Amino acid sequence: MAWNYTGWGQRDAKEHTVALIAEGDTAIATFPAQLEGITQVEVQGTPWKLSQGQRSITAEVGQRTFKAGVAKKFSSAKEIELDLAGRSARAICEKRSDWVYEDASGEKLGQFSGGNNGVRHSYTEFEAGKTSEEEQVFLSLVSRTVLESKLSSMSIALIGSLVLISLFLVLVFL
Repeated sequence: MAWNYTGWGQRDAKEHTVALIAEGDTAIATFPAQLEGITQVEVQGTPWKLSQGQRSITAEVGQRTFKAGVAKKFSSAKEIELDLAGRSARAICEKRSDWVYEDASGEKLGQFSGGNNGVRHSYTEFEAGKTSEEEQVFLSLVSRTVLESKLSSMSIALIGSLVLISLFLVLVFL
Protein backbone atom coordinates (compact mmCIF):
# COMPACT_ATOMS: atom_id res chain seq x y z
CA MET A 1 0.00 0.00 0.00
CA ALA A 2 1.48 3.34 -1.03
CA TRP A 3 1.05 6.52 1.01
CA ASN A 4 -0.34 9.98 0.29
CA TYR A 5 2.68 11.69 1.83
CA THR A 6 5.90 11.07 3.71
CA GLY A 7 7.83 13.33 6.04
CA TRP A 8 11.14 13.41 7.88
CA GLY A 9 11.04 13.37 11.67
CA GLN A 10 13.28 15.13 14.14
CA ARG A 11 16.99 14.33 14.05
CA ASP A 12 18.21 12.15 16.90
CA ALA A 13 21.32 13.98 18.15
CA LYS A 14 22.67 10.98 20.08
CA GLU A 15 22.21 8.42 17.31
CA HIS A 16 22.81 10.89 14.42
CA THR A 17 19.76 9.55 12.61
CA VAL A 18 16.50 10.84 11.15
CA ALA A 19 13.29 8.83 10.69
CA LEU A 20 11.18 8.69 7.54
CA ILE A 21 7.50 8.69 8.48
CA ALA A 22 4.41 8.07 6.34
CA GLU A 23 0.96 9.58 6.87
CA GLY A 24 2.11 11.37 10.02
CA ASP A 25 2.75 8.39 12.32
CA THR A 26 3.87 5.26 10.43
CA ALA A 27 7.63 4.77 10.81
CA ILE A 28 9.10 3.51 7.54
CA ALA A 29 12.85 3.58 8.19
CA THR A 30 15.65 5.31 10.05
CA PHE A 31 18.38 6.90 7.94
CA PRO A 32 21.73 8.36 8.96
CA ALA A 33 21.47 12.14 9.43
CA GLN A 34 24.37 12.61 6.99
CA LEU A 35 24.42 10.33 3.96
CA GLU A 36 27.97 10.11 2.71
CA GLY A 37 29.53 7.37 0.66
CA ILE A 38 27.85 3.98 0.96
CA THR A 39 25.29 3.32 3.69
CA GLN A 40 23.10 0.35 4.58
CA VAL A 41 19.58 0.98 5.91
CA GLU A 42 16.56 -1.20 6.49
CA VAL A 43 13.27 0.00 5.03
CA GLN A 44 10.29 -1.94 6.39
CA GLY A 45 12.45 -5.02 6.87
CA THR A 46 14.11 -4.82 3.45
CA PRO A 47 17.82 -3.93 3.24
CA TRP A 48 18.72 -0.91 1.11
CA LYS A 49 22.22 -0.02 -0.01
CA LEU A 50 22.51 3.74 -0.49
CA SER A 51 25.30 5.60 -2.23
CA GLN A 52 25.35 9.37 -2.31
CA GLY A 53 27.79 11.79 -3.86
CA GLN A 54 27.77 15.47 -4.84
CA ARG A 55 25.81 14.80 -8.05
CA SER A 56 24.04 11.47 -7.56
CA ILE A 57 22.10 9.20 -5.25
CA THR A 58 21.75 5.47 -5.84
CA ALA A 59 19.65 2.97 -3.89
CA GLU A 60 19.93 -0.76 -4.45
CA VAL A 61 16.98 -2.76 -3.19
CA GLY A 62 17.48 -6.43 -4.00
CA GLN A 63 17.68 -6.57 -7.80
CA ARG A 64 16.14 -3.12 -8.27
CA THR A 65 18.18 0.08 -8.58
CA PHE A 66 16.94 3.64 -8.12
CA LYS A 67 19.08 6.56 -9.31
CA ALA A 68 18.97 10.35 -9.19
CA GLY A 69 21.52 12.52 -10.93
CA VAL A 70 22.22 16.17 -11.64
CA ALA A 71 24.64 17.95 -13.96
CA LYS A 72 26.35 20.09 -11.30
CA LYS A 73 25.26 19.77 -7.64
CA PHE A 74 21.94 19.20 -5.92
CA SER A 75 22.21 22.66 -4.35
CA SER A 76 22.11 24.38 -7.75
CA ALA A 77 19.92 21.90 -9.63
CA LYS A 78 16.79 23.00 -11.47
CA GLU A 79 16.09 19.53 -12.83
CA ILE A 80 16.98 16.06 -11.55
CA GLU A 81 16.98 13.00 -13.79
CA LEU A 82 15.51 9.92 -12.08
CA ASP A 83 15.63 6.22 -12.85
CA LEU A 84 13.06 4.47 -10.68
CA ALA A 85 14.17 0.88 -11.30
CA GLY A 86 13.73 1.21 -15.05
CA ARG A 87 11.00 3.86 -14.97
CA SER A 88 12.25 7.24 -16.22
CA ALA A 89 11.15 10.30 -14.31
CA ARG A 90 12.44 13.69 -13.30
CA ALA A 91 12.11 16.34 -10.62
CA ILE A 92 11.57 19.87 -11.88
CA CYS A 93 11.99 23.07 -9.90
CA GLU A 94 8.90 25.06 -10.86
CA LYS A 95 9.59 28.06 -8.65
CA ARG A 96 12.30 29.01 -6.22
CA SER A 97 11.70 26.12 -3.81
CA ASP A 98 8.68 24.27 -5.26
CA TRP A 99 9.43 20.96 -6.96
CA VAL A 100 7.31 18.50 -8.94
CA TYR A 101 8.05 14.86 -9.72
CA GLU A 102 6.80 13.67 -13.10
CA ASP A 103 7.24 10.57 -15.21
CA ALA A 104 8.57 10.45 -18.78
CA SER A 105 5.12 11.22 -20.22
CA GLY A 106 4.80 14.36 -18.06
CA GLU A 107 2.29 12.86 -15.63
CA LYS A 108 2.64 14.24 -12.10
CA LEU A 109 3.87 11.73 -9.51
CA GLY A 110 4.25 14.04 -6.51
CA GLN A 111 5.67 17.28 -5.17
CA PHE A 112 7.67 18.87 -2.36
CA SER A 113 8.57 22.38 -1.27
CA GLY A 114 11.28 24.17 0.68
CA GLY A 115 9.01 27.12 1.43
CA ASN A 116 7.23 27.67 4.77
CA ASN A 117 9.72 25.71 6.88
CA GLY A 118 9.94 23.03 4.20
CA VAL A 119 13.47 22.10 5.25
CA ARG A 120 12.65 21.65 8.93
CA HIS A 121 9.36 19.92 8.18
CA SER A 122 10.04 18.24 4.86
CA TYR A 123 7.02 16.51 3.34
CA THR A 124 6.75 14.84 -0.03
CA GLU A 125 3.19 14.50 -1.34
CA PHE A 126 2.29 11.78 -3.84
CA GLU A 127 -0.49 11.45 -6.39
CA ALA A 128 -2.72 8.48 -5.48
CA GLY A 129 -1.82 5.25 -7.26
CA LYS A 130 1.08 6.71 -9.29
CA THR A 131 4.05 5.41 -7.27
CA SER A 132 5.06 2.30 -5.32
CA GLU A 133 6.25 2.39 -1.72
CA GLU A 134 9.86 1.85 -2.82
CA GLU A 135 9.61 4.73 -5.29
CA GLN A 136 8.10 6.93 -2.58
CA VAL A 137 10.92 6.17 -0.14
CA PHE A 138 13.53 6.98 -2.79
CA LEU A 139 11.75 10.17 -3.90
CA SER A 140 11.50 11.24 -0.25
CA LEU A 141 15.26 10.76 0.07
CA VAL A 142 15.79 12.88 -3.05
CA SER A 143 13.52 15.59 -1.59
CA ARG A 144 15.51 15.66 1.64
CA THR A 145 18.83 15.77 -0.23
CA VAL A 146 17.74 18.70 -2.42
CA LEU A 147 16.34 20.76 0.45
CA GLU A 148 19.30 20.17 2.77
CA SER A 149 21.88 20.90 0.08
CA LYS A 150 20.15 24.17 -0.84
CA LEU A 151 20.00 25.16 2.83
CA SER A 152 23.69 24.37 3.25
CA SER A 153 24.74 26.45 0.24
CA MET A 154 22.56 29.38 1.40
CA SER A 155 24.11 29.20 4.88
CA ILE A 156 27.63 29.32 3.46
CA ALA A 157 26.73 32.32 1.28
CA LEU A 158 25.16 34.13 4.23
CA ILE A 159 28.15 33.50 6.50
CA GLY A 160 30.55 34.66 3.77
CA SER A 161 28.53 37.85 3.28
CA LEU A 162 28.52 38.59 7.00
CA VAL A 163 32.28 38.11 7.21
CA LEU A 164 32.84 40.52 4.29
CA ILE A 165 30.51 43.12 5.77
CA SER A 166 32.24 42.81 9.15
CA LEU A 167 35.66 43.31 7.58
CA PHE A 168 34.39 46.31 5.65
CA LEU A 169 32.93 47.89 8.79
CA VAL A 170 36.14 47.30 10.75
CA LEU A 171 38.20 48.95 8.00
CA VAL A 172 35.82 51.90 7.66
CA PHE A 173 35.53 52.69 11.37
CA LEU A 174 39.17 52.19 12.38
